[in-house]
Amino acid sequence: MQIEIVTLPENLPDDIKQYLLELANKYNALEELNTNLSKEITSLAEDKQSLVIENQTKQNKILKLESIIFDFNRKIFGKKSEKIDPKDLYYGILFNESEKGLHDEDKLIDGHSETVHVKSFERKKVGRKPLPENIPREEIFHDIADSEKTCNCGNELTRIGEETSEKLGYIPPKIFVERHIRFKYACKHCEGDDRNEAGKIVLTAPIPPQLLPKSILTPELLTYVLVSKFMDHIPFYRMENIFLRHGLEITRATLCNWTIGVYERHLNLFSFYKNILLSGRLLGIDETVLQVHREDGRSDTTNSYMWLIRGGTVDKPILLYMYRETRSADFLRKYLKGYNGIIQTDGYTSYDAHFKGNENILHAGCLAHARREFEKFWKANKNPIAGNILNQIRGLYKIEEEIRTQGLFQKEMFSEIVRIRQEKAKPILDALYLYLQDLSTKSEGTLDLGKAIRYTLGQWDKLVLYLSNGEVYIDNNLVENAIRPFVLGRKNWLFSGSPDGAFASAFWYSLLQTAKANGKDPYKFLLHFLKEIPFCQTPQDCEKLFMHSMGWS
Repeated sequence: MQIEIVTLPENLPDDIKQYLLELANKYNALEELNTNLSKEITSLAEDKQSLVIENQTKQNKILKLESIIFDFNRKIFGKKSEKIDPKDLYYGILFNESEKGLHDEDKLIDGHSETVHVKSFERKKVGRKPLPENIPREEIFHDIADSEKTCNCGNELTRIGEETSEKLGYIPPKIFVERHIRFKYACKHCEGDDRNEAGKIVLTAPIPPQLLPKSILTPELLTYVLVSKFMDHIPFYRMENIFLRHGLEITRATLCNWTIGVYERHLNLFSFYKNILLSGRLLGIDETVLQVHREDGRSDTTNSYMWLIRGGTVDKPILLYMYRETRSADFLRKYLKGYNGIIQTDGYTSYDAHFKGNENILHAGCLAHARREFEKFWKANKNPIAGNILNQIRGLYKIEEEIRTQGLFQKEMFSEIVRIRQEKAKPILDALYLYLQDLSTKSEGTLDLGKAIRYTLGQWDKLVLYLSNGEVYIDNNLVENAIRPFVLGRKNWLFSGSPDGAFASAFWYSLLQTAKANGKDPYKFLLHFLKEIPFCQTPQDCEKLFMHSMGWS
């Protein structure tokens, strides 16, 4: 057995205990230092994580601001159409393969191909478009001078033809005064007449019923005023200046009084309008902001709202504009009491509050609103995920275009519409739903894209309702298109001077836009309607007149 000899340090202190104590203190100091370093490392890691989160938040804000700036610039300088060039979507998707898209995209859209077909070249005809044939023609003849009708050989020239060209003339509106002359009759052979309660012998021809008694207003004049205001968006103060150029002093206050006065005088005749509005299976509803002055207890800058309900049937649509002080949809609960059908709206939460739990009403959503959220994000950032989603939505709209091309809505072939949607659109929506759910759990969901995803998923049951109801459209654009004229007019006249004016405006918008929706000339419709409505005594009379003016009877 070999014994190992341990050599002790030469500088070993005499007091071993003291030495060991010093070593222990140094060890404890090192342990404490190590603990402090560990805490500092942990703190630095937390700071790093905070900085990462802060940086991500700032990046999100930057993306959001870029999206807002892009949307603002698009509204001011860009095209107003929501259409996206398919090539833009493809370029944003195909060249970003690192980003995940929907699986088997080609299989999701039946008949859809990413191949871009180029139409064969066709040379366009050069020249001006012919003037419409329905415009009256006035012929003006041009001839050469008689002195030029003799040839140098001495013989008279023979006319061999003619050249015709057309120019467009214009005569400003004709203003004239109607003088109503009422003939008087009397009997010179007696002193009384039983037909006269006063016992007088003089009889005067009666005045026909008027729009506004003791007023200079005629149906022609009021039609011009209303169409100018509610179709051509000309404010009353501009009309006042137009009349002044013709030598007439008709103030904006007078124009306003006519608009309100005729509305209030005949409003009680329109009780039938609601019945026609609610006669169909589908109602579309939307609203937009409106400022109304002189509302009780409210400042002039407080927002009120103009509501629009589009109802009736496919071939006989009815539009009803309604002024209300608030954006609450509570009034619809009372107005639509007893209605049994489908109501289509955007994602405004007030609709859910008042339609939820009503067994008689199915609530459909608007896919266009969901698409816009993705569209804004994609246009601002060219995000390929948003592009993929937009591509699938485009496929859904392509299916609806096929349905419209076949005229299935006009023919009211709703069961066939459901069959096509179930066969072609449902697989796309099922796959899209799974894809959106998957995205909602990932980091992408923290950006504006996430907002679009959450909105779409939250509205999903309403968005897919159209699959099983052929009367329902894929979106609420018909209603939005009908409320747009009001928005355009509001940009010119800015506000309504009183609640009475707002109610009257809603009434005239309803009539004119209903005529437009049914393919009628709003001016001709309203002129005929205003000429005859003074003779109506009951709502039944007014209904017959309305039906006749719309060409429904």
